[in-house]
Amino acid sequence: MALKLPTKVPAKGIFQLRVGSVVYLGKEKFAIIRIESPTVAIARNLSTMVDRPVTGADITSIAGLETVEEHGDLAEIGAEKLETALEKFKIIQPVLDGSICGRKAIQELAESSGYSVASIYQWIKAFKKTGVVSGLIRKTRADINKPRLPDSIEGIITKVLKEDFNDQLAPSPTAVQRKVATYCRRKKLRPPSLKSIRLRIAEQDPVQTAKSRGTHNDVLAMLPRRGSFPGADTPYSVIQIDHTPLDIEVVDEKDRIAIGKPWITVAIDVHSRMVVGWYVSIDPPGTLSTGICIANAILPKHNLLANLGLDYPWPCAGRMGVIHADNAREFRGNALKLACQEHGIDIKFRKVKKPHYGGHIERLLGTLLTELHAVPGTTKSNPKAKGDYRSDAEAILTLDELESWLAHLILGEYHHRVHGGLGVPPIRKYIAGICGDDQQPGIGTIPIVLDEDRLRLDFLPFEERVVNPGGIVLNYIHYYSPILNPWIGVENPEKGNSKQFRIKYDPRNMSFIYFYDPRTRLYHRVPYADPSRPAISLWEINAIRRYLDALNIHDINEDVLFKAREEMLKIEEKAKQQTKKVARERERKRTHDRAATPGGPLKRDRRVEMPPAVTPAFDHTQVRAFDEVEEL
Repeated sequence: MALKLPTKVPAKGIFQLRVGSVVYLGKEKFAIIRIESPTVAIARNLSTMVDRPVTGADITSIAGLETVEEHGDLAEIGAEKLETALEKFKIIQPVLDGSICGRKAIQELAESSGYSVASIYQWIKAFKKTGVVSGLIRKTRADINKPRLPDSIEGIITKVLKEDFNDQLAPSPTAVQRKVATYCRRKKLRPPSLKSIRLRIAEQDPVQTAKSRGTHNDVLAMLPRRGSFPGADTPYSVIQIDHTPLDIEVVDEKDRIAIGKPWITVAIDVHSRMVVGWYVSIDPPGTLSTGICIANAILPKHNLLANLGLDYPWPCAGRMGVIHADNAREFRGNALKLACQEHGIDIKFRKVKKPHYGGHIERLLGTLLTELHAVPGTTKSNPKAKGDYRSDAEAILTLDELESWLAHLILGEYHHRVHGGLGVPPIRKYIAGICGDDQQPGIGTIPIVLDEDRLRLDFLPFEERVVNPGGIVLNYIHYYSPILNPWIGVENPEKGNSKQFRIKYDPRNMSFIYFYDPRTRLYHRVPYADPSRPAISLWEINAIRRYLDALNIHDINEDVLFKAREEMLKIEEKAKQQTKKVARERERKRTHDRAATPGGPLKRDRRVEMPPAVTPAFDHTQVRAFDEVEEL
């Protein structure tokens, strides 16, 4: 089925608002003349020449960004195209970040990279126009599926780099290219260009190269040390992210029964030590929690603050240059990898047994855990410190209440306390990094996320599925929308089977999915085919599958799944009632014992005979609790 693809869609990346940017507030046109704070710019009305402060929320559109060339979902771009786009982005990143500027600097950048000045300007324009790495993808060429260089030449380049480039003599790219050319001529192959050699050199690990050359001091210069971190010279240049279980039990919203320890995923800006994003959940960390935390770190914070009911200043937003993470599985997942690549974010993994690579985030997490040790329901740091304290019995905070408590601690206290490693509060360091102060010039930009919903979507997990006459089936559940009709039964011409389409989903709510339509090159929300079905999470689905497996039921479909859910809810409700009854009886007995024996056990004086008429027998079991009386 041949479908015509549109060429224009709304911009979806991140735009850096700076002095000289032209924006629209409604139908009026303004020019940015000054960056006042990390979230406020001063704009001049180009008709009335009157100045006014503006925030990202005030801007309705940006000149030149109403529509952009769309290259589709990053996952459908070939590996070769993606690699080329990423190399282009790395070359122009100093210009985009404001580290270098001016014609002369760009000429030097062109000479060092082996590309023309015109190409550099073209890439800068393309990225600024789209805000995403996929905007640097060239149009489809006839040689789309062919490697840039034959395997025989790639092998020669790899051999020379391994044997010569890592040598103590440290040959220049030109010297490497000459040696590669010599080997190629011997085998009657066409030598690669200097540009190709430079690109391969750029892919080398600088730390490993320094080690191979035996330059110990160069290695040390690349490693983080206490009090400094390479590359973290400006806000959002380096972000550290990590997870930890919180040392506290939380209770459920309905019955206030302890349900266990939650997890928190936190992202911290190394330059300023500001917490730029977090995600709290009762579920162990994974792709979802990591993706949500990264998206929260990128996005402006007004919506998150509104949901928390807080008005603390939290100016952090923007695309980070590098994310430093540990080697956990979720950081290596394809969904996060593609999302970070699309937005020009480089993920670097913490070296095994090198704790100083994550020192900033680990010290912050240690601070949070220590503060929690004074909150009811704390589990302390270990069983010895906890002693006989019953965390589950003393727990009082729900998950939402705990997140609000953490928000007050982070946004209201931590950000405004003098940081020992900085000598100033983190928020002051962050503002200085944007606007400048007596010690340093600021970067002078305000990030504007062009499509917040699309950015959140980028960091959600995904699957690939076939579109059948009944719609799409995921985890035994059917989803349908008329948007799927053109793709029913479409075949993959390359493989001769049914074409699979990319879908994204939020594991917290599986009542709908997002279908990527190759025709519109946009994601469309697709609900349950049967709208009467209740919302369900992926964790519930997995629990139901385990429940059915225990019953030796393996023939599962949608009806079986939701029927089993109803049965599990009945079992769970019965168990909750029993738990509540036991808790009530225990509290009732404790209260009665305390009332009957104030100050300790009562010792009856056997010499005194109490008349039955004065003190009749009292059966405590006939007394109803107040909540039961209210029910009657």
